[in-house]
Amino acid sequence: GGGGGGGVCVCVCVCVCVCVCVCLCVGPSLSSNWLSCFPLSMWGKHAKQTHLDLAPNKLQSLPSGVFDKLTQLTKLYLSYNQLQSLPSGVFDKLTQLTKLYLSYNQLQSLPSGVGVFDKLTQLTHLLLYNNQMKSVPHSNPNLQHIWLFSNPWDCRCPGISYLSRWIRTNS
Repeated sequence: GGGGGGGVCVCVCVCVCVCVCVCLCVGPSLSSNWLSCFPLSMWGKHAKQTHLDLAPNKLQSLPSGVFDKLTQLTKLYLSYNQLQSLPSGVFDKLTQLTKLYLSYNQLQSLPSGVGVFDKLTQLTHLLLYNNQMKSVPHSNPNLQHIWLFSNPWDCRCPGISYLSRWIRTNS
């Protein structure tokens, strides 16, 4: 497959219980490759990149630690995949991240406990629209823009009451 944004990737993935992938990539884009998985080892030579485009693909899950070596990322595009959940701490090492695109997935909730975005102190834009979210945990106070529309919210759920208060206070 070919990736947009100047990147070129050739990937072969075989998934039987566990995914085994081989990818040869040049550039930061794995966009439109129909990937359903990718190996953790592929980030080594791209550790200093600031943008990573993984949209659209067929990713259903992300391995724990998948982005840990990409500490310079400022933009991460994960929209238009089939993500159903996120592992706890998956974004913790991305402390430079300012924009996170998670729209058009199948996310129903985000990891509970310590906030999934708490360590993203630079995060200003979070796109979670067009998922299956019913609640959203407390998020980073530095967020300037958050897109949450087109989710089946349950406004009676205690997990969303703080968001209602925040909207009333900041409107």
